[in-house]
Amino acid sequence: MRAGVLAGSLGVSTGCYTTRPLLGVPDPGVQVVAVMNDRGRVAMSDSLGPSVDRVEGTAVDRRGDSSVVLSLSRVRYINGNETKWNGERLRFDVSSLRGFQERRFSRARTTGLVALTVGALVAFVVTRQLVSGGNGNDNDGSGPPVPPQGS
Repeated sequence: MRAGVLAGSLGVSTGCYTTRPLLGVPDPGVQVVAVMNDRGRVAMSDSLGPSVDRVEGTAVDRRGDSSVVLSLSRVRYINGNETKWNGERLRFDVSSLRGFQERRFSRARTTGLVALTVGALVAFVVTRQLVSGGNGNDNDGSGPPVPPQGS
């Protein structure tokens, strides 16, 4: 059961966001995914490790259109592995990035995911007969009557 709750909460936390291309350098406070180019992978390898594909985080500062400081939450590598970060700040030159995508919370996706999860949970409970509709009497009518307790 715990695994189901964990999987559901993970789905809600990751599945309820959408990304869309962002033109230009993000303003402070915007959640972004920054996609690295080859130049950026080389330039940031000492800070992020080799073969970084993209970084996720929140823009905290920008220097015109030439660079942006991100508070990082995740780094994804070309091989698909990810590393969670805890808000460490790094400056990225815009020339080291292929571009930005804005990451936004999706109310519609969240509603759909919650409805699907609740429906699956109800179906699970009903098909496993985890909810009893009886009156507490164990007599199902197939055997001799069971006398009431306390008599």
